[in-house]
Amino acid sequence: MFAILAFIVSSVIALPATIFVALTFFVTPWFARKILTYEYEESVPVINGKVADSELAVTFHGVLMSNPHVISLKLQNTGRADVTSAMFDQATPISFDLGVQVAAILHVSYRPPSMRSPNVALVNRALSIGPSFIPHGAVLEWVLLVDDSCEKMTCTHSLEGVNVKRRIPSAEWKSGIRLRVILTYTCFAFLIWWAIQQPTAAAHLLHNIGNVLSSSANELSRFVASI
Repeated sequence: MFAILAFIVSSVIALPATIFVALTFFVTPWFARKILTYEYEESVPVINGKVADSELAVTFHGVLMSNPHVISLKLQNTGRADVTSAMFDQATPISFDLGVQVAAILHVSYRPPSMRSPNVALVNRALSIGPSFIPHGAVLEWVLLVDDSCEKMTCTHSLEGVNVKRRIPSAEWKSGIRLRVILTYTCFAFLIWWAIQQPTAAAHLLHNIGNVLSSSANELSRFVASI
């Protein structure tokens, strides 16, 4: 019985160690990760109702807009490293397709103020960015005038070694945190219940865990000494 428990405990300890070694060799260190996150606010109508039913009209370059809306788009470098122009494969920009015609960029904001303005262009229904240098911690914001309600945005890119993802709304993030907390407390409650119901088995398990850890420490010490 003790041999079986020792085997189970050693397997449980060996698995995280194996995962750690694999992550060390195959996963980019946290201080070198390149991450761009983007978010956009739901489009807001410029006027209340259709132009035909309102005394207010919006035109762009002399063309009457049927259902003008305003949408805000934010792009942030939340990683630990800069994103350089060379990372844009074949100089392909990041493209944010809004699904509706983009008429104009009403406002831009780049932080830090000292950063060089990125290459930005409007291409039909999309806002394209780059190739450009986006420093660590940079925040880029655009306010766009579009000719309909924007319900969904699609991001495409060809950046090499850069993770581009949409920022999770705070409500969803908090719900995920709550779920993890509930699962953690459930696991602790189960362990306490098991220790109360099976005190002898719990004591044996702790004893074997101590033996395995002690043996592992001795083997590690001998390995370091032999280097």
